[in-house]
Amino acid sequence: MAYNGVTSRLQQDVGILQQKIVKIQRELSQLDAKLDAKLEARFKEFKDELMGELRYELQSLFKQYLGYQNPTTSNAATSAKG
Repeated sequence: MAYNGVTSRLQQDVGILQQKIVKIQRELSQLDAKLDAKLEARFKEFKDELMGELRYELQSLFKQYLGYQNPTTSNAATSAKG
């Protein structure tokens, strides 16, 4: 009979531990979702910034390679000559 009390106490403890595990798993899932959202937002910011910098650098290289000047500079030079 003494074993029944021990067994039921162990079953209660196991039940409590299982509830805590479920709660921790739920919290981890929520944290995972928040982290994914933050990482996605930061990645998008990084990507947009990188694309802007690359676009600027490529435009500068093409202008330099093709010998183009800034439109405002060439307009001012044309006005001064005319």
